[in-house]
Amino acid sequence: MTDLTQPHDHLLKAVLADPETAGTLLRERLPGEIAALLAPDPPELVDGSFIDDELREHLTDRLYRSRLKEGGEAFIYTLLEHKSWPDRKAGWQLHRYITRILEQWEREHPDWEHLPPIIGMVIYHGATPWWIPNELRPLMPSNDLLHPYLPNFRFVVVDLGQIENESLSNNPRLRAGLLALKFVFRKGEQQGIMRLLGLSLRNAPDLLYPVVLYIAGTYENISEVAVRELIRTTHPEEEAKMMSQFAQEILSKNPPAWVVDSVRQEGKKEGKKEGKKEGRKEGRKEGKKEGAAAILLRLLHRRFGKCSDLITAKVNAADTKLLEIWSDRILDAKSVEDVFSD
Repeated sequence: MTDLTQPHDHLLKAVLADPETAGTLLRERLPGEIAALLAPDPPELVDGSFIDDELREHLTDRLYRSRLKEGGEAFIYTLLEHKSWPDRKAGWQLHRYITRILEQWEREHPDWEHLPPIIGMVIYHGATPWWIPNELRPLMPSNDLLHPYLPNFRFVVVDLGQIENESLSNNPRLRAGLLALKFVFRKGEQQGIMRLLGLSLRNAPDLLYPVVLYIAGTYENISEVAVRELIRTTHPEEEAKMMSQFAQEILSKNPPAWVVDSVRQEGKKEGKKEGKKEGRKEGRKEGKKEGAAAILLRLLHRRFGKCSDLITAKVNAADTKLLEIWSDRILDAKSVEDVFSD
């Protein structure tokens, strides 16, 4: 199951899993004169992360090794900033992480004579424009005479919010991923990008599930209707299966209300189907209750872990009205005890 505590990381990983897509990102977003130095073959992803543990909730990194046309190689270190505002310390963070990369490289090449070039790239998808200088030195205000003696480097900033949607990439896969990232902090515009997102995903159908999972877990102003339409645009035959799968994935976190409602409605449908099999009114009533109990137990398991035998028995013995009351408490409950409190 996907660890949704790092949704941005998982989406970026899915988007850039294809080396050609990663190469497109570098060629399209590095300065033209730098991109022209890279060999045409896809970059190689270097295993590992260099981010401080306490910052993993706000940062995602990827390190790529690329051959140069003139010989040799260069590293491109990409850092995804998933905050709604620019971080003034981004240059310092990059400096530390690039140093760690060089230290690792040195351990692997103890007889080195020259260090490899490393280019830093920050991908930013916050709600406010990036305004921070893309150099390290401005973090050290000083007399101009000191500047030649201070450490400094320039890094590339890709501010998704300042790029037109259609211009995010010529690669449909990359465009779909960047679109989803771009609007996570732009709540008022989330419904409006579903059509464009669907058109991009038509040419990258394997990315549909990661994008839908990301949207369902991070977008606040999105509806079940919009998500279903997105799936229909790309993979109409997978709608029912995918809605069920991703709903189960995100129920372990704090899901949007419509996701819980959707799962609850599925439980009611299961109950009605069970009742029809009995062919009697009593059978329909019992089937509805069993469906409601089953869906509540599933919700409890996703939110709080495996249910005890006592809780399971309590749920199975409850009537339909009580089951609905307990199900309504799932969203706000901080513990399983809160669900069943009087």
